[in-house]
Amino acid sequence: MMTPTQSASMGPQQSSPAIIRTWYVEVVTMIFLLLGIQSASTEAQTAPDSGNPVVTTVSDSPEVDAVIAVSVSNLEKWSTIKGNDPWKLVPYMNDLALKGNYPLGVNLSRGRLVYHLQITDKNKQEWIDLLGPLALNRPVTLTVGLEKGAPFTSMLDEQHPATLIVVEKQWAIITVGLIISITALCIWLAVTTDIFREDESRETVHGRKKFSLAKIQMGFWFLVIFDSFLGIWVATGEANSLNPSVLVLLGISAGTALGDLLISQNKSVKPNLPVAAEANPSQAGEVTSGPVLSSPDPAPDSPSPQLAAAKSSQTIGRGINSFLRDLLSDEHGVSFHRLQMLAWTIVLGLIFISDVYYDLTMPDLNSNLLALMGLSSGTYLSFRVPEARQPSSSSPQAT
Repeated sequence: MMTPTQSASMGPQQSSPAIIRTWYVEVVTMIFLLLGIQSASTEAQTAPDSGNPVVTTVSDSPEVDAVIAVSVSNLEKWSTIKGNDPWKLVPYMNDLALKGNYPLGVNLSRGRLVYHLQITDKNKQEWIDLLGPLALNRPVTLTVGLEKGAPFTSMLDEQHPATLIVVEKQWAIITVGLIISITALCIWLAVTTDIFREDESRETVHGRKKFSLAKIQMGFWFLVIFDSFLGIWVATGEANSLNPSVLVLLGISAGTALGDLLISQNKSVKPNLPVAAEANPSQAGEVTSGPVLSSPDPAPDSPSPQLAAAKSSQTIGRGINSFLRDLLSDEHGVSFHRLQMLAWTIVLGLIFISDVYYDLTMPDLNSNLLALMGLSSGTYLSFRVPEARQPSSSSPQAT
C-alpha cells in the first residue's frame, strides 16, 4: 500500500501522457478549423452570391468574327428582377464594353449567352484598343454586363484570363509569306530590269539607266499600303480599310511619276560625237592595213574565297552608293530638292507603318501633311524641267 507521499510523487508521471494527448487533439482540431475557414472563404469567393450573377467559363478563345458561349451562374434569377434584360447584355474585355454586340441566343435555365463577336461602328474603337499592337494573341479579362451598368463579376480575371486571338497562326504565316514574296519581287525587278529606272536615254558609267526617284517613291508607297492592307485584313477582317488620305497619297506618287515621265520624254538629247576612227578614215585605214598581232592573255588565277568575299562586299557597297547617288543627284550633283522629297517620303512612311501596327487602321493624314507631300513632289518636278532642257553629256570619244 502506497503512502500519500508516494502517490503524490507518481501523479505527475501518470498525468503527462494525458496532457500530451489533450494538447495534440487541440492542435489537430485547430488545424482542421483553419482549413475549414480557408475552404469556406474560397467557396465564398468562387460561389455566386444569391442573386448576383458570375461569369464562370467561356466556350472558346474570343476573336473577331467568332461565335462564343459564355456561362453565367444565377442568370435566370437575375433576369427576374425588373429592368434586367439578358438580351441586352454585351461582352466586356479588359473592362471595355463591346457596345451593340448583343447575344445571338440566351438560355436562362443553363445560364448561357451565345455571342457572335463583330466589329461595328459602335465598338470599333474598343476593338482597336484590344487588338493593337499587332500580335498573334494576348490575355484579356472577359465578362458580360449591360452597356450602361457595371459588368458582372467574372472568374476570367487577371489571374485566370481568357486568350484573345488577334491573328490565327496559319493566316499569319500566309500573310507574312505573301508580303515577303511581293517585296522580294519588287527588289528583284529593280535589280534586273529597268522598271524603276528613268526612261530617258542617258546612261550611267555601268551602262544602266539611273534609278528614278519618282518611280522609287511610287513603288515605296505601293508596298507600304499593300502590306498595311493585308495586316489589317488578316487581324480584323476589315476589307474597307482604305480612306481618302491613302488614295491621295497614291495619287500624289502616281502623279509625280507621270510628270517625271513626261518631262523625261521632252528632254533634248545631244547626239553622240563620232568616234575618232570614223572622223579620220585615213587613220583608220592605216590602223587596219597591217596585221595586228596580239599575244593571248594569260588565264586569270581563280580568286581565293577571302578575296571573293571582299569583292562581293565591295560590290554591294558600290551598289548601295550608286543607288543613293542616282536618287539624290542630277546633272550638277546632289540636289536638295531630291533630298527633301526622299526624306519626307521616308518620314511619312514610318508614321504610316507605326499607326497601322499599333492601331490596325489606315492613318487618316491631315490636309497639312498631304499638302507637304504634294509640295515636295511639286518642287521636285519643277526642278526637273530645267534639268531636262540641258543636253545629256556626250559619250567619251575613242582613242
